[in-house]
Amino acid sequence: MAFDTLPGLFIGIGVSLLLLLYRSSRPVISELGQLPGNGHFAALDRHADSRRIPGLPPAAQTRVRDH
Repeated sequence: MAFDTLPGLFIGIGVSLLLLLYRSSRPVISELGQLPGNGHFAALDRHADSRRIPGLPPAAQTRVRDH
């Protein structure tokens, strides 16, 4: 409301680009575990019943997910 149409458009584009850079620089990294019964993988911090796979290094059990 304080700006005209064109400056407001540029401000909106600038804020959107800044938010895109902020979110892409901080990905969500989850450690995965295997769910008993069906063998699917799920994040250990979200599913209490998922179990770590013995003998598999932790780096092989991580997943990077964007927002």
